[in-house]
Amino acid sequence: MNDFSKSVATFRNAYSNQALNLRLAPAALGGLSHDWCGLQVADVVANYTLHKIGAAHGTPGTNPAKANDFDVHLYPCLQRSAAGVVGWKVW
Repeated sequence: MNDFSKSVATFRNAYSNQALNLRLAPAALGGLSHDWCGLQVADVVANYTLHKIGAAHGTPGTNPAKANDFDVHLYPCLQRSAAGVVGWKVW
C-alpha cells in the first residue's frame, strides 16, 4: 500500500501539471483498503464476481474455480428485494 500511496501522491495532471492534494492522496486513496476491512471484503467479492462474468463470456484468463465459488458461496448471500431481485447488475 505504501508504494501505491506514493504513486498516487506523486501523480500530476498531464494538462494542468497540478498535483493531487497530499493530505487527500495517501489517506483517501491508498489507506482505505489497507485500514478498513470492509473495503477489503468488497474487493474480494468484486474479484470473484469479475471471474464469474468473465467465465460466462469466455474471457481468457478467468478462473473457473473463482467463478464457481461465486455461484456457490457469494451469490446466495447477495441482498434481494421483496420481489426477489438480486442486488447486483452487470453493466
